[in-house]
Amino acid sequence: MARHRHAARIAVLQALYARRDQELPALQSALQLTFGLNKGADEPFATDLLDNCFLHREACEKLIGAHTADWKLEEIDQVSFTIMWIGTTELIMNKETELAPAIIINEAVELCKEFGTDEGRKFVHGVLNAITQEVCPK
Repeated sequence: MARHRHAARIAVLQALYARRDQELPALQSALQLTFGLNKGADEPFATDLLDNCFLHREACEKLIGAHTADWKLEEIDQVSFTIMWIGTTELIMNKETELAPAIIINEAVELCKEFGTDEGRKFVHGVLNAITQEVCPK
């Protein structure tokens, strides 16, 4: 299941990266195209995650912005931003999924290893860890 969810996160990353500023139907269309590149992706999970990314976009941007005080959102590289958007959405959804925040952060770091830079990986890890303290208090 973990491998299928990882493939689903990759599909969502690709769809959001490609069509970040578009409306939900365009994002959903892009997601359908990415399933062909990500065999075995958990499609219902990916669809739900994408829909929630769109639904919680403003809240995610505020949280990311609050924890990247020295950076404007438009200055953050788009791969790192998109991965933080996905991770922040999962942290917000955590009340429903009960997935451990450490797993969400680890998945984001793995996406950075595959698609980002070493600096981006460290940045994403730090920001999501700070967001976790706010969104998922113990």
